[in-house]
Amino acid sequence: MSAKAPLTDPAAATPQEALVPVGDAATTAATPLHGIAAVRRILKIRDFRLVLIGGGLPFPGFQVRNMAQAWLVLETENSSLLKAGLVNAVPGIAVILFSFVAGAVTDRSERRSILIWTKLVIAVAGFLTAYLVASGRFEWWHLIPIGTVIGVMFAFVNPATQTFTMDLVGRESLISSAAIGTTIANAGAIAGPAAAGYLLARGPELAFYLLGAIYAVAFVASALVRTRSQRSEAPKAPFVADLRRGLKYAASTPLIKWLLVLACASLFAGMFQSAMPLFARDILKVGEVGYGALVAVQGAGSLVGSLVLLVRGNPRNKGRLIVLDSLAAMVAMLIFAVSPWYALSVLAVIAFGAAMGVWFVLMPTVLQTNSAPEMRGRVMSLFFIAVLGLQVGWVVGGLLDEVIGIALTTVIAALGAGGVAVLAYVRSPDLRRLA
Repeated sequence: MSAKAPLTDPAAATPQEALVPVGDAATTAATPLHGIAAVRRILKIRDFRLVLIGGGLPFPGFQVRNMAQAWLVLETENSSLLKAGLVNAVPGIAVILFSFVAGAVTDRSERRSILIWTKLVIAVAGFLTAYLVASGRFEWWHLIPIGTVIGVMFAFVNPATQTFTMDLVGRESLISSAAIGTTIANAGAIAGPAAAGYLLARGPELAFYLLGAIYAVAFVASALVRTRSQRSEAPKAPFVADLRRGLKYAASTPLIKWLLVLACASLFAGMFQSAMPLFARDILKVGEVGYGALVAVQGAGSLVGSLVLLVRGNPRNKGRLIVLDSLAAMVAMLIFAVSPWYALSVLAVIAFGAAMGVWFVLMPTVLQTNSAPEMRGRVMSLFFIAVLGLQVGWVVGGLLDEVIGIALTTVIAALGAGGVAVLAYVRSPDLRRLA
């Protein structure tokens, strides 16, 4: 394996994989378009629309599940924060533990099948939880095995969705397709909690029935996809050897390595998130409503960031733009850390959200388009593991909030995020040259 990943179109046939386009998926081979023109063209692809439905619905579903199960445990277990935190942490732990294995399976398997069966299992899990609650048989610990299964399924969903989307739209249109998906996800992150709150007030089982219905629709959409990626009949390496090859490839390919280092800066974003409710209560004095507004405007900022890329299309100098996004997030966190005024804090959170909205479109796109075709699943799984550092950051931030205070914790988070970005930019010529 060469140190520099080939920039070939993974949709082209390779010894490891041949994409079999059906219907209008072949239109992506036309002259590259950008911005709204690219959006219009890829939205004409039937299978992309179906994958968009199947891939976009999990985001509001994730929000619904987290809210519903946390509320359910708090209500049934006498407000046990420990148990509520545990049931919400279990899926993330499962994703971390199984993501790399799932990435290797994605590289060896037909991706459409992965999307179908994972959505079906999650739908069944949602309906099972709803049944347990509605029948009065629910115990809080039921959410541990159910959450573990859902987390394992998500470990497969993430790399399979990302790589299959590139199979469908091609390398040149991946920025536009990612911007569409992120825009839908950000909108869903606003709509999902609103729907969950409404249903929880009328019975917690209704929120879980909604979760099951969301994934049932995602399952049907995935099952209707006609495009398939066929695997060659050539002998495959042992599975463990494939895992080792994936790790070696990521560590020995300079650009991939430094992009994954950049992704690890999600830890510092999690530290910032952990301080926000305390800022709202103790410094800004705006209570629960004010905190809810901060969360909402962060989502709105992310939506704006993804919409900008949706309209702008494929930007130049993506490496520099990723680093600039990280530095913009750093500045926003620093302003938030020292702000005594709620209005200024709101503006800082909007700026942070907008920077992250662009970052979360560019990072997976650049990783995929600069990875060897046969390594895309494993590279994307490593990216998702790194991004889940966000949840670890919540824990680290919470501990530091208690020890050194929320303002200093936020400053450390900001400087940490900016420091990682500067380090990657200085140490990686490939990142600086990235077009």
